[in-house]
Amino acid sequence: MALACLAAAGAGAQGYATPGFDCANISTPQELRICRSPELSELDGRHWYLAERVVRASPDRERTRADVDGWIEHVRNACSTDGCLAAAYGARVAQLEREVAKLAPPPAPAAVPDPVQPTVVAPKPAPAPASAKAAAVARPAPSSVPAPEEKPALWPWLAAALLAVVVIVIGVRTLFQRP
Repeated sequence: MALACLAAAGAGAQGYATPGFDCANISTPQELRICRSPELSELDGRHWYLAERVVRASPDRERTRADVDGWIEHVRNACSTDGCLAAAYGARVAQLEREVAKLAPPPAPAAVPDPVQPTVVAPKPAPAPASAKAAAVARPAPSSVPAPEEKPALWPWLAAALLAVVVIVIGVRTLFQRP
């Protein structure tokens, strides 16, 4: 039931400051206790976040979601004190953290080159000269080779030129506009 309102906790999933359900629509005394306690709200938010990760990674999402809902109904909702809720959440969060640790980490984002900075490609080394005499004159020493200069980005200049054209066009239009 509480996972049916998962979208309500999207903003709190990162810091776990809010529970995984909407406190404006509580339906049990346990949810009221959770909404009134910052510590229980944080535990419930952490529980929601971990449970969602486990459900999404599960091959049988319906069964896993039913397990989460069953825990809420039979374990969490059986508590009548804050201490009981904290202990139940502590054990459940530890269990879910073990399950999440078994999951494969999310794939790393692909590296995207910066479109503003030019990509500098190192030159390929020249083939080895055939004789020692040719080797002496084939290449200058590496320290005397100047580093390739970085070319300035053109887009700021283009943007400034476009802005200047727009200003000129607007000025000319207003200047020659008939009253």
